[in-house]
Amino acid sequence: MKKFLSPFVALFCIAIVSCSNDNDTAPQTTGYNSTLKADDTAFVPVTAEDAKTSWAYGYPDVHERVFNLTDPATSATIQVYIIAHNTNASGTYSASASYTENALMGQYKLGNQSYTFGTNSKVVVKDNGNNHYKLTFTNVTATGMVNDAPVTKNITGSFEGTFTDDPWLP
Repeated sequence: MKKFLSPFVALFCIAIVSCSNDNDTAPQTTGYNSTLKADDTAFVPVTAEDAKTSWAYGYPDVHERVFNLTDPATSATIQVYIIAHNTNASGTYSASASYTENALMGQYKLGNQSYTFGTNSKVVVKDNGNNHYKLTFTNVTATGMVNDAPVTKNITGSFEGTFTDDPWLP
């Protein structure tokens, strides 16, 4: 009987020890490389939940991608929306009011304020596959109204890392 019980006791002990960390909710860092700044203030996504992307297929042969970055320290977000005509998102995207190839739309949000990317804004996207992207912000200005006056934010730098796939992004 002792020989029969020993394997069960050993399995029970392994099960208890291996499950001890299942309820840990500490954020998982992902090794992002971010030099992003909004008006010289560092913008640093920290976990996989801070960098999300979604992909939609339009008609005819139009591909849309949304990148959503969140800085948990400031609760600021940068949202980049691109329109491409191939499944690889690599390219240079320019701010445009029209629905054209390599079009860029985006916004920077800080608190209740929203700042829309200006017409000269450009974002270079490098698609490394498997939801790993590098976004480089070139001459990106975002303008919003604060106390009935226009305020412009300058977004500079780059962000590289693996984005969490989120089909529910707007």
